Amino acid sequence: MALPPGPELGALLAGLDLAQVPNDHVVDVLRAHARQVAHEQARMLAAIVEVGRSTPFPDPTDAEGRKVLGARRLMAVHEWASGEIAAALTLTSTAADRELSFADTVVTRLPQVFAALSAGLIDRPKAWVFADHLDDLIAEQIAAICSVLVPMAPRLTTGRLRARLVRMIQEIDPEHARRRYQKAVRERCVVGYLDRDGTATINASGLPVDEAAAACERLELLGETVKRAGHPGRLAQIQTDLFLGMLDGRFHGLTEKQIVTELLARSREDRPCPAPLVPDPADSADSGTDSTGSEASGGDTAGRGTCCTDASGGEAWGAAGLPASPTRTTRTTTPEAGPPPAATSVPGATATTSTSTRAAGAWASPSQGTSSGPARSDAPTARGALRSRLRSWRRVRRRRIRAGLPTSRPAASPRMVRS
Repeated sequence: MALPPGPELGALLAGLDLAQVPNDHVVDVLRAHARQVAHEQARMLAAIVEVGRSTPFPDPTDAEGRKVLGARRLMAVHEWASGEIAAALTLTSTAADRELSFADTVVTRLPQVFAALSAGLIDRPKAWVFADHLDDLIAEQIAAICSVLVPMAPRLTTGRLRARLVRMIQEIDPEHARRRYQKAVRERCVVGYLDRDGTATINASGLPVDEAAAACERLELLGETVKRAGHPGRLAQIQTDLFLGMLDGRFHGLTEKQIVTELLARSREDRPCPAPLVPDPADSADSGTDSTGSEASGGDTAGRGTCCTDASGGEAWGAAGLPASPTRTTRTTTPEAGPPPAATSVPGATATTSTSTRAAGAWASPSQGTSSGPARSDAPTARGALRSRLRSWRRVRRRRIRAGLPTSRPAASPRMVRS
């Protein structure tokens, strides 16, 4: 029988010489360490919550000046708690906020998850998956889901656990997926920051799925056209050059043929590289990119230099239950009215991409980008026609490959070319 995590197991593991462990018991020692680590992480989350609820006033004392047993605590986390946690653990403010939110959710709202983590049955990444998906549900829904999935969690990977959580949440609350989708789209943003190698990264998150898919397909089509025309670069490099040229206005007013010619004439491998920019540690001291990154997102980009602000307000909804493109300005959006989608049409969240922003915005001119008028009414139709053509062409291509026949690429839709 496995020894439960706690002081006894911790002392046993601390005095164990791993080099002397028999080969057929090394895995058992590894699992014991995992249980003990999970137990200590649960205690640390509880300590973070206690810091958040502690008062800045001294504890009460008796007549002789001795402290009365039982410290006073607040009912909720106070507003300055993340600053104290950041100072105590040497974290950025963003990382401290994230840790405090995660700890408060697990300890106070997910008692079954916290008990499983403290017992070493699940690890921190699995607890993070529970917190990420159950945070905005009511207590009765959380209890019903946890009673089923927490006992199964030790045998599931984080991916399988996440999939089962999504299915159960959709069964219990069909509107949950749509609420999360709308919230993510409202908080969409584009950030740009310097990497450690001196290059830059542009990342767009919270994108509507249909528009992000259309933008990626457009880049893929045009990139393969440039590649077939004789460009020496790899396809990923070509698509990146196309993405950058669309955003900085270099390709504004050019036809597809002129864009191909421009890229062939300006092969980036033949151009001198500019002097790399070195990130200033003072500028990134509060960027939230320390080692305690979110298990759910793989890191944090908050504070890295936002290129454009996110839009506010509701979202318009288009055909097939997908969100339509709202009216746009440079900084804000004016939502259009429209019926909400079916709950089953949004299984996850929104798209996130580092090579595309929005399909219409990528090809819009500077004057179009700052216009407050409505978006093109035929854009959803053009995107749908392009996706339908691509799917049909891929099916035909697979059949021709199996038959040993030559294949050809369909021409790009003229409605998607801005001239």
